[in-house]
Amino acid sequence: MSESSSEPRVKHGPSIGTFYEKPIPEWIEADRVRYDFDRVAIIDGDGTMDMDQLASGETVIAPGLIYVRQGAAPVVA
Repeated sequence: MSESSSEPRVKHGPSIGTFYEKPIPEWIEADRVRYDFDRVAIIDGDGTMDMDQLASGETVIAPGLIYVRQGAAPVVA
């Protein structure tokens, strides 16, 4: 069976630690866009996260790892 070209191809770098017993990849790459690990999200007591803690150019992957798109301009507050 062949791979569908519409499926995203995800690569990741080496683990730089763990969070909730899951590895933290140093970087991830999906559809030729690379994201570098930045920080761990603040998780509420009920296991949810406020999406307002993400800035432009950032994405989150379970279990709450925030990555910054490589080459994204820094946000000035």
